[in-house]
Amino acid sequence: MSVRYAKLEDLKETAKINVEGWRASYKGIIIDDYLNSLNYEAVLKRAEARFGNGLFFVYENKVGEILGFCWCGERKDVADEGFGEYDCELYAIYVRPDRIRQGIGKELFHFATKELKANGKSKMILWCLEENTPSIKFYKRMGGILLGTKAHTIGSKLYNESGFGYELSQCSADIVTIKQKGRSLVDRPVKPYEEVKAMLGGASSAWEKLTGQIRYHYMLDEKWDEGKPTHKHYNNLYFRRSGKAMITLCLREGHFLAGVVLGKDERAKFELERDSFSEAICKEYDDAEILHDGKWLGFDISDDSLIDDVFRLLQLKRKPNRKIVPENQEKCGRLDIGLSHEEITERLVG
Repeated sequence: MSVRYAKLEDLKETAKINVEGWRASYKGIIIDDYLNSLNYEAVLKRAEARFGNGLFFVYENKVGEILGFCWCGERKDVADEGFGEYDCELYAIYVRPDRIRQGIGKELFHFATKELKANGKSKMILWCLEENTPSIKFYKRMGGILLGTKAHTIGSKLYNESGFGYELSQCSADIVTIKQKGRSLVDRPVKPYEEVKAMLGGASSAWEKLTGQIRYHYMLDEKWDEGKPTHKHYNNLYFRRSGKAMITLCLREGHFLAGVVLGKDERAKFELERDSFSEAICKEYDDAEILHDGKWLGFDISDDSLIDDVFRLLQLKRKPNRKIVPENQEKCGRLDIGLSHEEITERLVG
C-alpha cells in the first residue's frame, strides 16, 4: 500500500470518494438537500478540468484499489483570507468512508507536506468546517496551529471554517512522535542539518549520500530521537515502514552508525548475493548475532566506502517504493512549474 501521484484515469474513483466523503463527513452539518444533490458526474468533470493544477495524490492498496486522495498546491484566495506568509494550501484530503481511521489520511498528509517542501514551499494553510470535529482533531494532531476563521457559503447557507497553519520544516519527518518503554508520547524536532553537518565533520558527505538514496528511492516515515548521551538511544534517525524499522542511523561526533536487521527471508537473499558484497559487509554479517527478530548488522561509517552496500541491504528488505518520473517526461504535475527527472534528483539527493 502506498501513496503515489494521481493519473487521469484515477479521477473516476477519486470523484466517488469525494462524493461519499462529503455525505459521510458532513451529515448533520450541511443540510441533507445539498448533500443529496451532489452529482458524481459533475464532481468528475470539475476534477478533470483542474487536473494538473497543483499536486494530486492517491492512496492505493496492494490490489490497486484507490482508498483516498489529496490535492494541494498554490494558495487560492490570499487576498480575501489574509495570512500572506503562507505560500501553499492543502485543498482537500478524503478517505473512503469504510477505510477511515486506518492511517490513510496521515500517510496522504505526510506525502503532501514532503512534496510541497520538495517544491520549495515553506508554510501551508488549510481550511476545515468548524463543526467537522473529527477533521479538526486530525489536523491538530498533525501539528496545525489555529489561525482564525472565515465564513463560507455552501448551497444557500453560511458556515464557519477554521484555518490551520503548518511550518513545513516542522511537518512529517521533521516533527515525530517517539514512544519508548516508560515514556509518554512526545514530539521532538529533528536536529537542524547545519548542526548535523557540524557534528559529522568529514562524514557528512556519507550521511548525505545514504539519506539521499533512501529518500530518493523510498517513501518511509522518518522518526528522530534526540535523547541524551547517557542513553543508548540518542541522536537517532529511524527510517520506518508501517511501524517497522528499515534502517537506523545514529549520529555521533565525526561518524555515524548504521543499523540494519535482516530477518530469515532477507538472510536467505543475502546468502545468494553475498559474493557481490564487500568483504567488510560479509564480515559484519558473519559476526552478527541472531536475535529473536533477526540478525543485527551494525556499521561504523566515517566515509562513503560502504554506502552503496548498506543501501543494497535495504533493497533485500524491501524493494524501492517511490515512483520516479521518467527522464523523458517534461512535466510531472508538480505545482505549476513542473520538474524534470534531473530536478527531482537534485531536490531529493543533491
